[in-house]
Amino acid sequence: MPATPEDPWSGLTPADLPSLLDEVRIEWWVGGGWALDLWVGRETRGHGDLDVGCRLCDVVAFVRSLDGWESYRAEGGRISPLPRPLASPPRGIWLRRSGRDAWDIQLMPEEEEAGRWRYRRDRTIERPFSEVIWRHESGLLALRPEVQLLYKAKDIRPQDQADFDLVLPTLDAAATDWLAEALRKTAPSCLWLDRLPPLAADGLGAD
Repeated sequence: MPATPEDPWSGLTPADLPSLLDEVRIEWWVGGGWALDLWVGRETRGHGDLDVGCRLCDVVAFVRSLDGWESYRAEGGRISPLPRPLASPPRGIWLRRSGRDAWDIQLMPEEEEAGRWRYRRDRTIERPFSEVIWRHESGLLALRPEVQLLYKAKDIRPQDQADFDLVLPTLDAAATDWLAEALRKTAPSCLWLDRLPPLAADGLGAD
């Protein structure tokens, strides 16, 4: 049957990724709620999907590496087969192993320019790319929690609020300062700001 957005997710976890993505030679990392669970050290809730990130410039290489997989552009609640050749990578790509009726991975590219990460919703928010990902004790790379929370703040669902409540006490001052400044710029009415530090002296571009 043709793939649809309503097809279930396969229930993969980050522990499944090293073997599944063994042929992918570019750098990738865990994102979404699973990245936050890796940060706190335990699975804290159910997850509907499994987000994997890579640099935007590496999307083509990532998809090409997955021989025997189906890849789809996912935008606005719709999906369409990813064109070949892929001239302009979309921001959301859903992937599934061929012959299966469940989605496996949502690929979420991040933009890098001259070694710096840029927030895709406001490119003036940036930081060294090395400060956007971290390495878990398992060896997996994951998106840093303050960056993941910034993405979640756009449209806060109950699960996003639960993630914020869980992760906030684990963040150091540098992380909470950065998140507070980013939210003041992109979501000044966000209620999370009431629990974050007041305006810091340094700007978002400071290393």
